[in-house]
Amino acid sequence: MFSSDSFNRYVLPHFPILIIGVSLVLLYAGFLYYRAKATGMAFVFLILAVAGVVIANIYK
Repeated sequence: MFSSDSFNRYVLPHFPILIIGVSLVLLYAGFLYYRAKATGMAFVFLILAVAGVVIANIYK
């Protein structure tokens, strides 16, 4: 059964690591979009990656 205790114990300590991983994937996707000359999508992915890093620092 899922309880908030297990979430607080096992998920929240690893939350910043998970967000940094997702941010790295978004950063890579933004770079690929930028190289494909789709700068609008590239900037969206880069902004999301930066926002992810900021959120990870808040939860640190």
